Formats: sequence, structure tokens, C-alpha cells
Amino acid sequence: MKRIILLSGLLFLSGNVFYSCKKEITLPQVLTVKATQITATTAVAGGEVIDDGNSRKLVCGVCWSKGTNPSLDGAHTTDEVKDGKFISTMTNLDPETEYYFKAYVTNEAGTSYGMMYSFKTSKSSVVPFVIYQGKPLFVCPEDHPYKIKWGDYGVKTEANSVSDGVYNSIKIVDKLGKTKNYAARVCDDLVAYGYDDWYLPSRDELMAIFEKKDDVGKFLNSYYWTSTEYDGFNALYVSFINGYMDLTSKEYEYHVRCVRK
Repeated sequence: MKRIILLSGLLFLSGNVFYSCKKEITLPQVLTVKATQITATTAVAGGEVIDDGNSRKLVCGVCWSKGTNPSLDGAHTTDEVKDGKFISTMTNLDPETEYYFKAYVTNEAGTSYGMMYSFKTSKSSVVPFVIYQGKPLFVCPEDHPYKIKWGDYGVKTEANSVSDGVYNSIKIVDKLGKTKNYAARVCDDLVAYGYDDWYLPSRDELMAIFEKKDDVGKFLNSYYWTSTEYDGFNALYVSFINGYMDLTSKEYEYHVRCVRK
């Protein structure tokens, strides 16, 4: 007759041993990303989950208040997490007001908060612009908070315009969808300075911005993605160090500056 004996989490059955390997759920941990793209009524922040506490059931976002103890009892976002990172847009803010915020992450064990930061909203929502093809091309005053990939390596999107970033961005988002983060999507999702029609600039649009980069401001001496695709594996970028333009692998992570017409 077979005997079953349970001893200290070990199950013995006819000489076979089975181990119980369920991990204990612990409090998760999160880092807060400082605020950028600050306007009179909105600001963009976010966070990065550095420990999920052995759980896949995470709820993440940013909470904020005018006082020094923001929490989930007050204003907060609930955001999609991709590769451990999330972007949060704080809305309905008052102009010229000091706000305090911090990232949070919740799992079955409870909620943890990241470091608290503060920012002050602006007096007005003035967006800089350059003249492109005889018309204003408005440039978001801040970079996207993270460097990011152009898109899926090996997938051709037909975003081949060197002059029309709107056309390119529509092609890219239609092809790649919205199940992951990539350069054109973060612009397509952006709500800032009272507008939601931002897009990733084309090669010629970004070159026009480079020529006036000191007037626009806050560009890094680094590489920025354009929305212009070269083929299924490569896309065009512009160096804001010297204005050099070239193609490179879509898998590389470069900076993104969104624009609108």
C-alpha cells in the first residue's frame, strides 16, 4: 500500500519528493521620477518598480497634494506599467502653486511610497515654436522622461516621410498598436499644455528644431529620434550635439521631444 506522509512542507509519495515553493508576498518598492513638462495646470512624473514583492498584481501611479503628505486618500493616478516603469500625468492643478508628489505601488501585502518631490506650476501655458514650412511648429518644452526605443526591430511601418511627422506617427501607431511603449506612442499619448495632439517629428521637422534649439531650450547634448523610418530594422535620428543625422537600429534607446502643429 502506498503511504503519503506530510512533513514540514515536504510531500512523500512512493519515494518521490515534492516541494512546496510558494513565495511569500512582501511589500513592493518604488522609485519616484521627478516632475517634467510642468505647465499652469498639468505636470508629468512617474516611477520605477524596483521590487514587486513576489507579486504580479501591482497597482502603480503618483499621488499629489498641496500639503507635504500626499497619499492615496487624495489626488492620484493609476498607470500602466511597462518594463517596471510608468508615466503619470497630474491634472487639474492650480497655476503658480507648490505641489508635493510621490510614486506609489500596491500589491496584496500593502502599499509603499517612493521619495517625495515638489514642483511649482507655471503662470501660463506658453509653448515654444519654430517656423517650419512657413507655419508654427510647436515644441514641447521638455523631453519625455525616459530614453526609449523607436519601435519593433524587423517590423516595417511605412513611416517613410522625411517632412510629415503626423503621417509617420499615424503609420507607426497603427502598425505597432498600444500594447508596449515606443517613441511615437509616448507622443501620441501625451496630454500637456492643454493639448493632446502631439506627435513624433519627422527628419526635416527635427532638423528645423535643431537649428533653433537654443531658442526652444532644454535639449540635451544627445541623440533624438525622428519618426522617419529607413527600413524594417532602422530609423533616422538627429544628434543635438552637432546636427548630424543618420540611421540606426530601432532597438536603441534615444531621447524623444514631441511636437504639434
